[in-house]
Amino acid sequence: MSTEISNSAYGYIRSRLLSGRYAPGVRVSEFSVAKELGISRSPVREAISHLISEGLLQKLPGYGAYVKIPDRREIEELMVVRELMEEYVVTKAASWSDPNQIEELQKICDELHGLACQARHNDIEDKIIDRLIELDFAFHTRLYELADNRQIIQIMKNARILSAILSTYQKDFFNLSEIAHIWREHTRILQSIRRRNPQNARYWLKCQIRRSRQLYKSGYEKLMENPRFRELRELSKVAKS
Repeated sequence: MSTEISNSAYGYIRSRLLSGRYAPGVRVSEFSVAKELGISRSPVREAISHLISEGLLQKLPGYGAYVKIPDRREIEELMVVRELMEEYVVTKAASWSDPNQIEELQKICDELHGLACQARHNDIEDKIIDRLIELDFAFHTRLYELADNRQIIQIMKNARILSAILSTYQKDFFNLSEIAHIWREHTRILQSIRRRNPQNARYWLKCQIRRSRQLYKSGYEKLMENPRFRELRELSKVAKS
């Protein structure tokens, strides 16, 4: 990324991926993004190329750039990588962590608790689920920063964005029980780090990732019921060959 404008376009598209505004299978139009940002198409094209190289978008010849729809194997591989690397991260965090960083994690857990309370007393609206996904991303990003390893931070930020993209087609599976589980698991991971108990931190992390794995699989199966997404998956396979 060579210019400030292309960096801005990159950040704009990436934030929309994280928030779910660009869901799996959605076309990312150079023209539309350029118009929204009031810039030319060239820096947008550069930003899209960067996101394609990171595996967050995919180029389909004759169709343009689309938000990637991972297949079953890619979902499983993503979860294996997350589990292995995040185990290392929480182990290191439980061995040494800065009180200020711990406090940031606590604030995230407090807000997750607030969302669980909202879900208990109101209908579960999309804005609650969207904020839940954002907080989950923020919590794990803080964990990577606790590990103080730049390579892990970069690798896992991209992996977590792909996880956030996947979460956009899990929304029908988020109920009060699931939201409460998410809050409790994050809180237990944090408590284990506070108490410098890496074994418990790893245990609760595994619980969370395995629950996420099942949600992703269920969401993927539902997504593939839509003929349009099946067609995009087939086009994606052709593009890879």
